[in-house]
Amino acid sequence: MIASITRVYQCSTWLLLSACLLLLLAGCEQSAEQPQQQDRAAVETAVNPSPTPPDYLWVELGPDNSVLARAITLAGSTCPSIVIDGNSAAMLPRATAPTGFTEVQLCEFTVPTGTASASINGQALPLPSAALSKVVVVGDTGCRVKGTDIQDCTGNGTGELWDFEDVADAIAAVNPDLIIHVGDYHYREYGTCDANCIQSNIGYTWVSWKADFFDPARDILAQVPWVFIRGNHEDCSRAWRGWFYFLDPAPLPDNPWTADNCAAYSDPYLVTTGGQDIIVMDSATIPDDYAAKPDPAAVARYAGEFNQVESLVAGSRSAWLSTHRPIWGIAGYLDSDGNPAISATDLTLQQAIAQSNTQYLPNPPIDMLLTGHVHLFEMLTLTNGRPNQWVFGGGGTELDPGITDQLLDDNPQVLQELGITKQDVNILHEVSFGVMESADCGWNVTVKDSQGNNIGSFPCQ
Repeated sequence: MIASITRVYQCSTWLLLSACLLLLLAGCEQSAEQPQQQDRAAVETAVNPSPTPPDYLWVELGPDNSVLARAITLAGSTCPSIVIDGNSAAMLPRATAPTGFTEVQLCEFTVPTGTASASINGQALPLPSAALSKVVVVGDTGCRVKGTDIQDCTGNGTGELWDFEDVADAIAAVNPDLIIHVGDYHYREYGTCDANCIQSNIGYTWVSWKADFFDPARDILAQVPWVFIRGNHEDCSRAWRGWFYFLDPAPLPDNPWTADNCAAYSDPYLVTTGGQDIIVMDSATIPDDYAAKPDPAAVARYAGEFNQVESLVAGSRSAWLSTHRPIWGIAGYLDSDGNPAISATDLTLQQAIAQSNTQYLPNPPIDMLLTGHVHLFEMLTLTNGRPNQWVFGGGGTELDPGITDQLLDDNPQVLQELGITKQDVNILHEVSFGVMESADCGWNVTVKDSQGNNIGSFPCQ
């Protein structure tokens, strides 16, 4: 009996040892195989890197009613995919980044007409509305750093507070269907900062564009379609590389970043969205902007552009002309003695209209002029068949000197040059943006400050 038990015990011990040996061998084989699998995965990742989630994404409207989805990602990463009505497609790099922008890349995709939904990295993109009910207009948003003229870009010091982040938050609260930016995004140009500015953010580079526009506008960029207008701060002597890389809707030429390839002028184009026609006109380049005798070549160039505008609006039911510089506006500034002064603007564009085929702006169908450039809000009620002039240039940059009633009284020639009276002038010297709301009588326009408070109302425009 004892001998039988001993034999059973010996067999059990042998079976247990055999099982342990098999488990040990299997474990060794698995541990030897695992590094090989990890190595293969590392190689595959290096060859086919995963797309990096975009830091900034938006939708903008361009020529021929194009709808452009754009995203800024890290340089060297794969562009993200875009999902169009449930189908995935590849976004492509817009171009090789210019010098000063090599930390990032711009990826883009043209959204097909009739698309019902689109998303990037799981985030839904804002597609154009079938009918516009609320439009925001804003301009001149960057923080001025130019020589010794240094705005308080951080908001922590004693300078002129830069309010664009607050403006962007107030715009988001309005929940518009469309945002029109009338130009001048980049203001951090040159100079030595004081304690309230970051020196590395100055210059015509990615970090300055990031600080001046993309960071404060990050959330609202992704929520609403945009129409972007080029400003004089984005002309060929200033921030043109950032403008053409990130925001201009047209395709880029080969080798786009040599100075010879900077387009001083871009042709006007028509955007039709939500039942509204919007003419986009580039007025970035005007030599001697306030000169008494405008440059003849610039006048001839813009006369040709106004001829193009006329053909674009032929047969239009209603159109807005959106450009950076006011055609009929009042500029406030300090003269050589440091005293407040005013002048009429823009004589180049006025002469160009006079030399165009029709010699006037066709109103109708152009019933609004939406501009910036002058750093405050203006609405001029114009006569002689001219559409009213709106100036939304108080989007956050340092405001121009105020235009007072006394200045208007002391300079009657300015009103005479513009063909208006003092009663035709509405001016608000505030950081602000405009909200246009559709109404049975036309558009109700409200001007809001950086906190979203109503500071001006213009019904039935």
